[in-house]
Amino acid sequence: LQRFPDTFLHLLALAGKQNHIANSDGMRAAISRELCRHEELLRIMLNDLKMLQSALHGLLVMTTDLEQIGLGIHLGVVPMSWIQSGFTSSTSLSSWADELDSRLQFWRAWVEHGRPQSLWLAAFFFPKGLVYALCQEYAHS
Repeated sequence: LQRFPDTFLHLLALAGKQNHIANSDGMRAAISRELCRHEELLRIMLNDLKMLQSALHGLLVMTTDLEQIGLGIHLGVVPMSWIQSGFTSSTSLSSWADELDSRLQFWRAWVEHGRPQSLWLAAFFFPKGLVYALCQEYAHS
């Protein structure tokens, strides 16, 4: 829970107020879509972890889904609900979490400091959206 704090969840609102994140409407739409997907993944993860924690303390009934999440974490495997909402990876849970952390840092830097000089395509859930937006920007310039 402490590794991915709620601080990322404010980035979408901040991005809407920042004009320097994108030069065109297409790029703004692509970035907003990516931030929404990452935000949704974090919300699911945080909800799952809080519910699992409550179930382990006896405050909630341990459902099959929560049991699978707990077992996955115990075995170092990414829980299926996170893969379905996030990105697939054949690595361990710790490597997957490291990659998620890197993605979040990439997006945080983009929102706070503007578009980077080079783009990390692996940080995108839908890289085609980025390519379309870049082509659109180039065509309009």
